[in-house]
Amino acid sequence: MNNRLVHTLPAVLSAGFLVLSAAGHAQTAPPASLDKKLDSPFAAFRAGIVVSPAPNVDVGLDFTFPRLRIGPAWTSRADLEFSARFDSPSFGSRRDAVIALSLCQVYTPGGVNRGRYFAGGGLGGSFGPRSGLSGKVFAGVNLSPIVSVEAESQFPPNARVRAVLMLRLSAL
Repeated sequence: MNNRLVHTLPAVLSAGFLVLSAAGHAQTAPPASLDKKLDSPFAAFRAGIVVSPAPNVDVGLDFTFPRLRIGPAWTSRADLEFSARFDSPSFGSRRDAVIALSLCQVYTPGGVNRGRYFAGGGLGGSFGPRSGLSGKVFAGVNLSPIVSVEAESQFPPNARVRAVLMLRLSAL
């Protein structure tokens, strides 16, 4: 088995377990209270920490396009992320910071920001010390139409898989 996979698998499984165990405690909005603002494109701010392989800070914006989708219960999202190492003497510099842009598809049963949970994945570019094609998979729980918690596995180019826990605040 790949040595890199062996070292990151516990962190990825732990993050996924946290998200899925919290899914049973979230609530789904009743159909009568559906908010038409959620059918229009909107942005969300995300902030979190990289828990594996090294502690980093990860912040970003995602832009959701509810009507641009591959099928029912799916939606498109463009993610812009900035990540920097905590233990770096040049925190946030070009030497260790990474900017990533991903185009994602998100499975949202119950509607965008309305259902109990969401999951998806995306591909895009990563720009920094190791630039190239990157990918991600994620899952989350909507605590309200505005607040959600998300766990991600990021696959940066020529680097170890990263496990990230994030708080997501939608600007509706």
